[in-house]
Order: sequence, then C-alpha cells, then structure tokens
Amino acid sequence: MPSNKGFTLIEVLVASVILFLSIVTVSLAYRQYTNYKLKQEKYEKIFISALSLMNKIESEKLDGLTERDGTINGLNYHITIRKVASKRNYVYGLTEKTSGNFGSFLLTLYRVKIDIANKSFVLYVTSYVKLKKT
Repeated sequence: MPSNKGFTLIEVLVASVILFLSIVTVSLAYRQYTNYKLKQEKYEKIFISALSLMNKIESEKLDGLTERDGTINGLNYHITIRKVASKRNYVYGLTEKTSGNFGSFLLTLYRVKIDIANKSFVLYVTSYVKLKKT
C-alpha cells in the first residue's frame, strides 16, 4: 500500500504562487515607500531653502532691488521683487482736513516671488522708513 504522507504537486504549486505574490507585494510596497521618501526629502529641501530666502529677504532693504539669481543648498533660485504700493502712514486728526496719509513714516509694500526648483513661493514684505521732518 502506498503512503499518503507528502504534499501533492498542486498543493506545492499553490503555496509557491502565494509565496511569490507575497514577495512581489512587499517589494513593490518597499519601492513605493523609497520613492515617496526621496520625493519628500526633495520637497523638504526646497521648502527649507525657500524659508531661508524669505528670512533673508525680510531682513534686507528692498528699495532698488528687482531681480536676483543664485544657488542655495545646491538649488538654483530666481527672485523677483515688485513694489506694490507706497504711502505715508495715516494720521488721525480732529477734523477731516487734519486727518490723512501724511504721517512721519513711509510704508512700502513689496511682492516677492521666489522660484526654486520649479516651485514658486510668493510673499509680501512691508518696509517702514522714518521720514525726515521738513
């Protein structure tokens, strides 16, 4: 009498297919994870570089600047600075004739666009200049 203690060929093939599908699924998931991780690191580098440029721009005197190119953290950038508006600060007086934009400060609003690694960031910067009394 023959013994029935082993696996049949079909059982071995089904187990092999299940094992193969498991390995393929895990390898695809790992590849996608590494792709997302690399993309996240790239965007993080772009964002940190843009924040550094924003901090630098906010601390500079923008009057007279229009464009600037350079490299930061290995990324090329282009900055465009445009003056939006410039007015003296508003002064409240006792009447309408004594109220208006004739204070002792000149307020200027600039629109700053930063293009870095095919991403654009826009910020508005305000500068305050104390005017000399005339």
